[in-house]
Amino acid sequence: MKFRTLVSVALVVLTVDSLAAQAGSWKQVNSDTDYSDTIAGVAIGNKLFTIENAGGLYVTDVTTGDWKPLGQPEFGDTVKAFAVGGRLVTLESDGSLYLVSTTDGTWRGIGRPGDWANTIAGVGIQNMLYTVEDTGALYATDISTGRWRQVGEIEFGDTVEMFAVGDNLVTLESDGSLYLVSTADGSWSQIGSAGEWADTIAGVGTSSALYTVEDGGALYVTDISTGSWKRLGQSDFGDTVAMFAAGDGLYILEKEGALYSVAVR
Repeated sequence: MKFRTLVSVALVVLTVDSLAAQAGSWKQVNSDTDYSDTIAGVAIGNKLFTIENAGGLYVTDVTTGDWKPLGQPEFGDTVKAFAVGGRLVTLESDGSLYLVSTTDGTWRGIGRPGDWANTIAGVGIQNMLYTVEDTGALYATDISTGRWRQVGEIEFGDTVEMFAVGDNLVTLESDGSLYLVSTADGSWSQIGSAGEWADTIAGVGTSSALYTVEDGGALYVTDISTGSWKRLGQSDFGDTVAMFAAGDGLYILEKEGALYSVAVR
């Protein structure tokens, strides 16, 4: 299992508060190509921050669907974006981290340039950024100071994605297994059965659950405390490349640039 690169994507919104719609139902809410050039993105509060391949940073108000450019088009080398304690952090292709203003798009470096060059996955939990390198090492970075420390042993070389479910750190491995990882010492325990998430193409954690989409287009919700999961709706999501959680909703990035609203309960 490998996650897809966020190239030529669209945005799909999955609203958590929809009472009238059946879970897994959806509707288009924007034009077909609004997010077709997106290469990275992350949600903070009710805002979705996306970066296009030409370097532009955009902010979308998910309550209205309105979007606008933010700052200068200076993000063409961005490879990943993270939400850390309500702040926007970007990882550049040279391995440098930047703290980006969500108000005007200005930025400043975090720590030493290039320190995160081998990062393969990451996620923010509270005020810390947790990243895994291709060596299998797990690191915790204080984005206020740029200081980082290794967490636990070098055991994460097969990690392909990381999620924050509340304050819990969850990893997805290349064989499709999920693990709950201690942010204190790096110890881990398996969630559910080995390989159950082998067909996952995208996922996101919320305050209480993990939502994933499989390559067949099915949407699932997983209770990480028990490993139990259930399917939501029909197999309508096969073009998904990434998912976000913002405000009271979930957000999916799909090909072609269209924005959809999908009920999840």
